[in-house]
Amino acid sequence: MRQRKNKFGYNRFLVPFCFVNFVNMEKAGSNQQPPQAIIYTAPVRPCGGSGAFDVNENDPRYKCCCGCMYVRNGAMLLAIVELVFSVLGVLGALGDGGGRKRIGTSSVSFINCAVTIVVSALMIYGIKKTKRYFLVPHVIYQLIFIVACMVGAIFFAISSIGSGSTSNGHGSSSEEYSSLVCAIAAVLCLVMVVLNCWFFVVVWATFRYLRDKETAKMQGTAMIQYGGGAV
Repeated sequence: MRQRKNKFGYNRFLVPFCFVNFVNMEKAGSNQQPPQAIIYTAPVRPCGGSGAFDVNENDPRYKCCCGCMYVRNGAMLLAIVELVFSVLGVLGALGDGGGRKRIGTSSVSFINCAVTIVVSALMIYGIKKTKRYFLVPHVIYQLIFIVACMVGAIFFAISSIGSGSTSNGHGSSSEEYSSLVCAIAAVLCLVMVVLNCWFFVVVWATFRYLRDKETAKMQGTAMIQYGGGAV
């Protein structure tokens, strides 16, 4: 038996069947759940009897030094120590005289210490006033310093190996001394990388603490959630 076709040339039984399948596909697509975002929850607690909420500082994510110190106090101590040593470095660079090479080294030291003074002062102000964005310059400068120390460690390690290979056991005492100095400098750069990575973790944890503290005061709720993962 031949199936009839309408004036457009389509089978009259095939068109409704396709339409029903299309509707079923639309319903199946609408029933699919959208991808769930990762939720980061900040620990808060009631603040006094006023009904307000504040960040729970006793939470492990807000502590450093194996849980012996709050990250806020650790970042404040770090900023004060950096500020003191940077001021001493600026005074030493200003009072340092000598040849052209020494003047160039003093200029680099002066700029480094001056920038450290600025970012440390901003971090102290941000911690005191609970304004997290004042910690961003310190975070950026610390990342740059970590990268510079890594590059320095690689450079001094290559220089030490190169000096040792050229001497080949028969070099002068000056070449051996230069190789030893480069090796010590490479180790010191690696130590600075490790220390500054630890400092970076403390400062970043303080940034998150200040963010949660600001949000708890603005929302006034017993739970703070951020979509998209821990920031």
